Amino acid sequence: MSSSPKPAGKPRSRKGRSSWRSFKFAFIEKALLPAGLVLLRVLVRTWRLDPAGREELRRMYLSEDRLLVACWHGMFFALMPCAAVARSVGREACVMTSPSRDGLVLDAAIQAIGLRVVKGSSKSRAAAGSFGLVNEIEAGHVGLLAVDGPRGPAAVPKPGFVRIARASRARVVSVTVGCRKSIRFRSWDRLFLPLPFSRVSIRLRDFPLPEAEADADVLAGELRRQMLADAAEVGCPIAQGEKE
Repeated sequence: MSSSPKPAGKPRSRKGRSSWRSFKFAFIEKALLPAGLVLLRVLVRTWRLDPAGREELRRMYLSEDRLLVACWHGMFFALMPCAAVARSVGREACVMTSPSRDGLVLDAAIQAIGLRVVKGSSKSRAAAGSFGLVNEIEAGHVGLLAVDGPRGPAAVPKPGFVRIARASRARVVSVTVGCRKSIRFRSWDRLFLPLPFSRVSIRLRDFPLPEAEADADVLAGELRRQMLADAAEVGCPIAQGEKE
């Protein structure tokens, strides 16, 4: 004789889920994030940015008032020494982030390491966010754009970078960083964190946009091939297994 099925548990109410989510983000932002940033700053100070790359970065920051630097989302940690080089020559880098609650936590981390934040990368706010980034570039700040964000796929540039570059009349430079040993996170962007005392290698390469209007998807494909080739040289974990 089969037993009658047990009644399903009462589902958590929308209000309950919202309260739990608010508590979780408050705990991350107020408790975990400050402690994590202290440890991260200590870790970054142990990294060694290759001297040639550091000098190339310095020349880039000094060479052009309007700069749009194209990178991959998963390079966030490894790019921190590059932001320090920008500050050393009187430049600030700005990043466009998501307006979501998750983005607020990321904003706090970005601002804590000395970067400026421009809001807006969801579908409803993409235009506003792009306009804000263009304004920052025109004001002389370095625009740092994760061209495969905010949701991926990893290492696949979105064609929107072309619109931002043309609107701001900025020089576009791709930056690719890598290291031999790192912690790799199981996230869509293949985020990696160089281990203590790692040597961080960097490749910078101009990506000149044609004067005539060109298909943005074609240019995105060309940027992908350029960054994958550079990633192979510096040992960037994000590009492993990718084909040009």
